[in-house]
Amino acid sequence: MYARNLVKYHLTVQDVIKNADALNEITDLVNNGDIVVFKGFEQHKFCKEIIKYVHGILLNNLEIMTPIDHKCNNYVRFSQSDSRAVVPIYCNSVSFFQWNRDLFEFFNRYGDCYRLKNLIAGADSERYLNRAVEGECTSRIACHFYPEGKGYLGAHTDPIGNHQEITSTLILDVGKSNGYYVTKKNNKKWYFEHELEVGDFYIGHPMLVHGVDVPGSVEDFDPLSVRGRWGLLFPVNKIATNTKIADSIKVDI
Repeated sequence: MYARNLVKYHLTVQDVIKNADALNEITDLVNNGDIVVFKGFEQHKFCKEIIKYVHGILLNNLEIMTPIDHKCNNYVRFSQSDSRAVVPIYCNSVSFFQWNRDLFEFFNRYGDCYRLKNLIAGADSERYLNRAVEGECTSRIACHFYPEGKGYLGAHTDPIGNHQEITSTLILDVGKSNGYYVTKKNNKKWYFEHELEVGDFYIGHPMLVHGVDVPGSVEDFDPLSVRGRWGLLFPVNKIATNTKIADSIKVDI
């Protein structure tokens, strides 16, 4: 599947989840490879506050390997080119779960992101928002940071199924250059985030090949710096014991 166009949608997420015709239209766009964008979904200033908050967590916590399961803790992950990863990655991240508390009350603030995902999948709008595992899956709000000079994510596709039929991201910072991409025809990389702005929210199809190329150059790397590509993601993930849903699939391009 190849990416097609950026579609800047004329309704807000809040309006779309109340409008069956809009949901059908957006579903059709995504299924045909379009990236659907909701401009100005979040305030620019608040996006910078999220980065400040999460960067503080990254600087002041050690990684504790935590399997995703009911009532698991929020956790920090330093994914630094670990050979065991299904998809190659260098990324620092913090994951938040619906049954835990955080200073920004992320699940209250961004619940509509999951309602949109659920309705597109033909599910109840409140699925994965009930502070419990459902169908061996759970919502997880993840803030991903790809440091300037080192951060990357290998090209891959994500599993699609009843648990989710779209991927979704809030742009916090696109980085200096390169960064997130999807592929168009002939496997051409399209760094479309550079055509958008901090605070824009977008959705796409999980079967679009996507990844992250190193933002900036190797000389730019500073392990304590905030510079790089930042995104807030709204996935639905299988719990550790769920064998029914496939892993992401690495793609050579």
